Amino acid sequence: MNPYTINPPESEVTFEKLCLALLKRHWSRPGLERFAKKGEKQFPSSAPNIAFRLLAEFVLRMSVESLLPETRCIATKALLNTFPNDAKTNAQLAAFRSQCAGLMTLNPLAQADFLKCFDQWKKERLTRSLIVKPSSS
Repeated sequence: MNPYTINPPESEVTFEKLCLALLKRHWSRPGLERFAKKGEKQFPSSAPNIAFRLLAEFVLRMSVESLLPETRCIATKALLNTFPNDAKTNAQLAAFRSQCAGLMTLNPLAQADFLKCFDQWKKERLTRSLIVKPSSS
């Protein structure tokens, strides 16, 4: 067994807590916190620009870390999933995709990995939103 293998987290909440602990330690940012619990909006509705700035900082920092593209993508998708699925936010995320890709022009491999990951996430999000929940009656 590979000594660097990590077992999959037991739940999404466990994964979010792990990501938070890693980010606090790696970037020496002890003030980082989760904005909400599972099922709640993950960023303050009064400050979506702060959430986009934090997401951009995260994506750009991850692009220079020595991680597998799959690992970067899992973390990126987890953060993207915290944004609401509404028309305004989706338009902002589309603009965000272009802006981040533009900032990565000096690192074409990271740029391609980010675009591929973002597009996979968007396709998965669209697929999830098309699923109709059965009525409880």
